[in-house]
Amino acid sequence: MKKNIIISCLWIIAWPAMAVNLRAISSNPSTNSTNSTTMPAASGIPKIRVGTKLVGKQRDLVRAARKLLEEASVSYVYGGAKLGTATDCAACNQCLETEKPGADRRLRICPECQRCSLDCSHFTQLVFERAGVAHPYLTSNDMVGLSPERLARNFGFLTLPAEVKSAQPGDLLVYKGHVVMVERRHEDGRGDVIHATGGRDIKAPGQGVQRERWADLAHFRGPLLRILRHKSLASTAQDH
Repeated sequence: MKKNIIISCLWIIAWPAMAVNLRAISSNPSTNSTNSTTMPAASGIPKIRVGTKLVGKQRDLVRAARKLLEEASVSYVYGGAKLGTATDCAACNQCLETEKPGADRRLRICPECQRCSLDCSHFTQLVFERAGVAHPYLTSNDMVGLSPERLARNFGFLTLPAEVKSAQPGDLLVYKGHVVMVERRHEDGRGDVIHATGGRDIKAPGQGVQRERWADLAHFRGPLLRILRHKSLASTAQDH
């Protein structure tokens, strides 16, 4: 009986201090998870940095890429350079489904695809065009082969060090024979990208525009060779 009375007294004495500490925790932004700038992630998954909302041309580029991802039923075809009508795209997709030509023979076997198909560099060109940032066409080989001075003078692109920490939404990441657009950069060298691809993840014609989440940006398609940022994005906030 005495033991129970002592425990009860200790609880009454300790409760006010505990209540004060609980109130302090709930009002402190640094300990309140709803106000934290870093979202907790499950073990083995990188944390997401939450930053400034996309603005200006950076927002326009990401929106244009997302819109094509969500709405365009277009196939990846090497040399494909046009997004035609829904009828054009359906004709190309049907031919690819029926003939099943190899990647390097699609335009020759399925001429319908000349009216509606995209490869990776023509996809990024179309995204820039739809975002109101027109520039002369660049192949992925040009993106790594031309000098930084020429890329800036003739195409409006700034060449950044090939370091993932430099990448921001709207940037182009260039690999050997492939280019993608950054949708979002996460921590630990990973990010979300949108691109035109004919890779093994494509299940059927008409799925040529894809999003890759949590991609290893430094080694997505071999080593990262260059990061290109259009001059119109040069003053955009850095963390997103």
